[in-house]
Amino acid sequence: MKNQIIGGVILLIIAGLFAKYKVFDDKVELKYSLSEKIPSDFVDDIDEEGIQQLTIKNSGSVLISSIVIKINANVHDVKVNKFKSTDSISITKSNKTSEILYPEIPPFGEVIVLLKVKGSSIDKNNVEVYHSKGTANEAFSDTSSYRDIVFFTVLFVYLIIIFFYLRKGFVDLLESRAKYSYLDILRRKKPWYVKDSKWIEIRNSAISNYIEKDYTSTIEKSESYQLLNTEKKEFLSEDEWFDILKKAEDKILRKITEKIYDSYYNMSFEELSNLKKPINISYKNWKKINEEISKAFCMHKLRDTFLFGHIDLVTNILNSQKPEVVTDDDWSNLKTILLTYYTSNILEKGVSEISYKNYIDNVNLDILEPSRRTEIVNVFKNIKEGYEKEEYYGQLLQIIHEMFYWDKVPNKPKFARVEDWKKIEGLYSQVIKKKKEAMDNLSEAKKIKAEFVPLKEKITRQLCIIDNLLNEPTSIDKIETFDNPFAKGNWESV
Repeated sequence: MKNQIIGGVILLIIAGLFAKYKVFDDKVELKYSLSEKIPSDFVDDIDEEGIQQLTIKNSGSVLISSIVIKINANVHDVKVNKFKSTDSISITKSNKTSEILYPEIPPFGEVIVLLKVKGSSIDKNNVEVYHSKGTANEAFSDTSSYRDIVFFTVLFVYLIIIFFYLRKGFVDLLESRAKYSYLDILRRKKPWYVKDSKWIEIRNSAISNYIEKDYTSTIEKSESYQLLNTEKKEFLSEDEWFDILKKAEDKILRKITEKIYDSYYNMSFEELSNLKKPINISYKNWKKINEEISKAFCMHKLRDTFLFGHIDLVTNILNSQKPEVVTDDDWSNLKTILLTYYTSNILEKGVSEISYKNYIDNVNLDILEPSRRTEIVNVFKNIKEGYEKEEYYGQLLQIIHEMFYWDKVPNKPKFARVEDWKKIEGLYSQVIKKKKEAMDNLSEAKKIKAEFVPLKEKITRQLCIIDNLLNEPTSIDKIETFDNPFAKGNWESV
């Protein structure tokens, strides 16, 4: 576009130079005219002779010099009426040609040449006039006029081309400004050189860029939000206003979507949660936007809850009022989920701490529904009783382990119930009785063992000797008297 403007300027300079040298520069124009033959018998009574007047006139604005007048015909006599009496001329004449050399003719000056001829008159086509700057034209010919018409026609066409060339450059400039200086375009009235359809196209482009190049990150400070929250601009038509509002709505929806996406990572939802409805956005569209913000708000709170696990954060949300941007259904669902999380967290911590302190007395149950609060209290009551029973019976079990070392039943401990202690005493009596019986049986077994072992060894020795005798009868002589396990009668039998 910049190149087009420069090109247009160059064309204007060329046109100016052209006009200067062709229109406004010094004009060189030498013309001549040849009269009809005038019979000379009016003067000297000579038949067939006549006089023709050749007029050469400088109708231009510069001095014309070295003028040559050539007559291609038989001229009887030539007479020149000089422009100045001091002009020096030269005349050369033959049967077929006459040539006159005239020094110069100033602007608007003229020279008259009288030609005396016999017979037929001289035709204008037989006359030629030259000079130092060109050729003279016959005064009544249309050559000069035709050339001027052609020149001015070409110049007019050239100027038309320059106009359209510059017009295109200026239109392109407007299109470029619609991308960056869109407000200037929208505030401006249609230039006379721009077509209506093109001007509408340029303004539509400015409107699109007005919205699309809204890069402000804060939603309420953005151009789109400001447009949706203000009255119609005077420089916009009704159609343009509706169009720009629609584009602004789409832009705000995209910005909110981006904020929602960013809120999952940036840990901040304050801007969206405090966003107010602009006056120029429909309730239907704002409801859709509001639903998206509401769901994102709830997801944001759930993310913080499960990510950080702070019970204080949960209680703060449950004790707070519903934000305007959150729908009733989303708020109810969020509270249900958080109450479930809060309850499970109480149970999880309580199970690990109930044996050391009365945990439930230090927990805030006011935010729970009465029915759920009762359920949790009963659960912890049962858990507490279970821990107490575990501790009680653990102590009783320890007493049972120790009773095997008692000499007699000790006094009942304070923690033990009477009925449980009676059972332990009964168990102790049974244990001592069984223990005595076991000791008696063990003593008898030891006595039997003392009698049985030597007998077993004797029999084993006898069987060994009998086995050796069966295998080697001569081994009987090797048995010593002190080593003989047989009785006397039995040995003799052997």
